[in-house]
Amino acid sequence: MKLWDAKSNRALGRTEEASSVNSYLDFFRKNLLESYQELYRYTDLVTPDAVRDKFLGKEEKTTTLLGMFSDFIAKQEKLIGVDITQSTFNKFSLTYRRLGEFMAEKMKKKDIPIYSVDHNFVSDFHTYLKVDKKLSINSSEKLMRIFKRITTFAFKTGQAKCDPFALYTIKKEKTRRGFLTEDEFARFYHFQTSNKRLQRVRDIFVFACLTGMDYSTLSSFSDEHIIRKRTGTFIHISRV
Repeated sequence: MKLWDAKSNRALGRTEEASSVNSYLDFFRKNLLESYQELYRYTDLVTPDAVRDKFLGKEEKTTTLLGMFSDFIAKQEKLIGVDITQSTFNKFSLTYRRLGEFMAEKMKKKDIPIYSVDHNFVSDFHTYLKVDKKLSINSSEKLMRIFKRITTFAFKTGQAKCDPFALYTIKKEKTRRGFLTEDEFARFYHFQTSNKRLQRVRDIFVFACLTGMDYSTLSSFSDEHIIRKRTGTFIHISRV
């Protein structure tokens, strides 16, 4: 008597033994599918061996892109005011968020193994910054260089087999900055409005002009950077 259906890969019959075999098969199929789906959340490169190891609980812990970046940010946060400024740290955090958004929107993934970051990923992410996030060439260049620090570390520590930036050039555009004439600045300086928000914007802009602070430095400015001495009041803040 034939006890196995090769087409459906199930035991035939309604005996207790057949039901038991089919129940085990359903259990294994369900768990194998869950193992596959869990792996696929992070990478498209899912192999049978990877699914098997995941199912058996033998898989090695894989370092992910955002996982490594998160560790980097945690270490850099302790160096604020020592080796880096708050504005520099803000750029690290922004790059991390943009990478997460890129993978979620374009790849439908929460994260990917660091070893799967390749030239195409780098190129697509750079395009995403310029097109979807509408960053200028120079603004996107800053975030790409921060991203490169993560992949370079992964490559040098053997967690990535190749450097995804090896054949990729990050360009920076030379710009000519305009400036205000004395009359133009005076118009801002004497500008008055009943709108408190616009008045505050005016004050911040004038303050930046008089101190020479750029936007990133000004955004991290706080009371602790104001030093009062007998000889006068001074601003003490690091710039990058």
